[in-house]
Amino acid sequence: MLLLLHIALYLVYFLLLCMLIKQSKFFKDEHLKPNTITAFFCMKVVAGIALTLIYTYYYTDKSKADIYRYFNDSTIISQLLFHHPAAWWSAMTGIQLENPEVFKHLIPTQYFSHPEADLATNNSLLIRIHSIMNYLSGYNIYINTLFFSFFSFVGCFLSYRFFTRFPVYEPVLIAIPFFLFPSILFWSSGALKESFLFFAVGLFLYPLRKPYGLKNFFLQLLAIAILLQTKSYVAFFLVLCTVMGITILLRVKTEKRIAAALLALLISGTAYWATQNNFCDILIQKRNEFSALAMAENAGSSIDTQILSGGCNSVLSQLPRSLIQSVFAPFIWSFKNIFELAFAIENTFLFVMLALSLTWKTKANSTQVVVATLCFLFALLNYLLIGLTVPVVGAIVHYRILATPFLLTGWIMLFNLNIPIYLIRLLKKY
Repeated sequence: MLLLLHIALYLVYFLLLCMLIKQSKFFKDEHLKPNTITAFFCMKVVAGIALTLIYTYYYTDKSKADIYRYFNDSTIISQLLFHHPAAWWSAMTGIQLENPEVFKHLIPTQYFSHPEADLATNNSLLIRIHSIMNYLSGYNIYINTLFFSFFSFVGCFLSYRFFTRFPVYEPVLIAIPFFLFPSILFWSSGALKESFLFFAVGLFLYPLRKPYGLKNFFLQLLAIAILLQTKSYVAFFLVLCTVMGITILLRVKTEKRIAAALLALLISGTAYWATQNNFCDILIQKRNEFSALAMAENAGSSIDTQILSGGCNSVLSQLPRSLIQSVFAPFIWSFKNIFELAFAIENTFLFVMLALSLTWKTKANSTQVVVATLCFLFALLNYLLIGLTVPVVGAIVHYRILATPFLLTGWIMLFNLNIPIYLIRLLKKY
């Protein structure tokens, strides 16, 4: 009976969200038809269900599956509202969490407070979001996943709308990296951090338009707050690239000088923080934690479980190999399971298409070049940090999905990457 109620509730929410997408002015676009936009959302819904099913029936140990770690902890916190409301309020706001009377109710959670809530990851916000969703879903993970898919879809749509403002030969191509690329679609549609990362990135980018008002500013503050509470390094990379772009593209001298001063302050402040906090040691510690976990759990897709030491010299020595692994792994000749094979085929296809696009003449104006370069920089910074801290292929293909659409978007802006056209030309040639 409960299963039927959850199915009915899922269908009601799904239909309401589809109606919202088709009828709301917010989702109107001059390049995409309403049915196409709705179809993109439906694809994310299917991908979210598939991801949850895989975590449920393929990776059967739910104590090690991220989506269930978040969800199981959230059910404990949600129930506190009815039995210990003061403890629930503390858990949801973070106020007095160390109070023994509060903490004793959080002991059953396993993942709520990450012991190293650092620049790489923080789980508390995601669990709190789940906790709110539980009241709407009746504690059903598939309905929660539907909400996550919608938030991710909104973020992808906002990012798509942002980039189509710039001169692009065929603006609809920007839909490829944000809606149609398989690994991005798969990993960004479930009850994982990446869904809200995409939401926050879109929420930050879309308000970057004229006239820029107070509403835009607060939307961006909200986006930064979400990123800082999820993966803080993404917030820094995004702000850095944005300020660089504003500094370059602004034409009013006074505004340009202010942006340049802000950029200098940001870079110098970051350099000071990195020096004071031994940034290289933080990276090594994070990688060593991942390596130790991979060894303890016999992760089949481990690349390197070597425990590192040596500070910045050790980090610099790892840079070339880490970058190659984070961008190109898994390789088509070294896959270890069916999932790695699928991602290897996708990655090989991607870079073959990128290489082919260089063989046809294209034109890009100065604005396109600047925006594309900043997309590449954002992708590169993410690839580097992932490569340096994550020595497991399965995790790399998951974490890098935020970088990949920016790599593709930059390439589309520079080379008018149109994969169907290139495939047709290639077939005609041979």
